[in-house]
Amino acid sequence: MIHLWVPLCGASARIATRPLQGPLLGPLLALLLTLGGAAGSLGLAGCAGTEIGVQEAAPAVFEGERTYAWSGSPPEAGRIGAPADQEAVAAAFRRALDSALEEHGFRKVNQNEARFRAGLYLGVEKDVREADPQFTVYRAERIEDGHVVFTLTEGAAAAPAWTGTASRLLRVTERGLGQLELRWTGTEEVRDWQVERLAASLGARLP
Repeated sequence: MIHLWVPLCGASARIATRPLQGPLLGPLLALLLTLGGAAGSLGLAGCAGTEIGVQEAAPAVFEGERTYAWSGSPPEAGRIGAPADQEAVAAAFRRALDSALEEHGFRKVNQNEARFRAGLYLGVEKDVREADPQFTVYRAERIEDGHVVFTLTEGAAAAPAWTGTASRLLRVTERGLGQLELRWTGTEEVRDWQVERLAASLGARLP
């Protein structure tokens, strides 16, 4: 008996089939690969959500003048993943975060007038998500996770004042299916940062 496992966002549906022999296995694998590529809802990574984290200094840090200017990337120690190298996406994030900062009483000024420095870093991590490999037929996906690190530092000493991080699945780059060895097929998915959504999630947590 062969069991096919289809993840359903936290649960797995097991479908029992009759034993596969000889020429039956090849067509089945081809069919499942076709279905997996055509229906994103069946993808293992499709269940991933957005993760938001915040670290902040004492509330007193934000008393008084709230002026800021952009200063590039956060310190290297606070970065997650390899640089995304997508300046157009970074510019879109900065515009969206400018609006969020303004809503929280911050005012954008020149570098030499700013009390706070805003930093932004976009990172990408590659990973593989797979079904339990003990089953006879299983699936896996090669994915890219995106990470946004947004920081506010204070003064010439760049004292940490506030850090917000957001992470989400950007895309599936390949899907694999097989028994003893996975057969990988590439996808045509592009990175989906969902800039407005992530920026709004971070902005909502500003002090």
